[in-house]
Amino acid sequence: MKRDLYKIKESVFEWYKSYPNKSNCVEVTKNEEDILIIDMTFENCIAQLIVNEPGFAPYKHVYFEALALNSKKFIETGLPDLIYFFYDSIDMTVNEIIEEINFGVQYCEKYIPEDLENRYISKHGVLNIGNSKLSKVIHSDDLKKIDNDLFSKSFTCVGTQFQYLVIKSDDITIRILPSFFDCDRKDS
Repeated sequence: MKRDLYKIKESVFEWYKSYPNKSNCVEVTKNEEDILIIDMTFENCIAQLIVNEPGFAPYKHVYFEALALNSKKFIETGLPDLIYFFYDSIDMTVNEIIEEINFGVQYCEKYIPEDLENRYISKHGVLNIGNSKLSKVIHSDDLKKIDNDLFSKSFTCVGTQFQYLVIKSDDITIRILPSFFDCDRKDS
């Protein structure tokens, strides 16, 4: 088990050393035998990437979370506004983990407060998943709600949660990544 941790930690550290966008503040704040912490500051959010052996956590070794800096929720309540998360699982490969880290960093680099809400809330559409792996598209807690009828239903976006849209049909509510929700929105 420790061997997995060191392999993942080494790969994530290599990712850090090759991180191309020097305009963002991405720095190692802790690098010890059993833990690696990378803190990141982007224009509109901050993020933290941790690789360790958690005692009890929803991840195997990798934790990545991002918080909005200037969201309405943060301004109004003073509470952190979690806008993105990724936790690895026992069946993920190192390459899949690095892929997810890259996706998360790209999300943070492009993040604009309330952008998802402004573009999608109250929009109607259908799922466009194609051959994508459902576990990469739909929030893991919602996978058990999936049935064959899901792809013929019309949904309405009723909110956002983290990097997901919350879409609802008459009898089902799921969280899905925006790129897999085809709706009647017009890009500006």
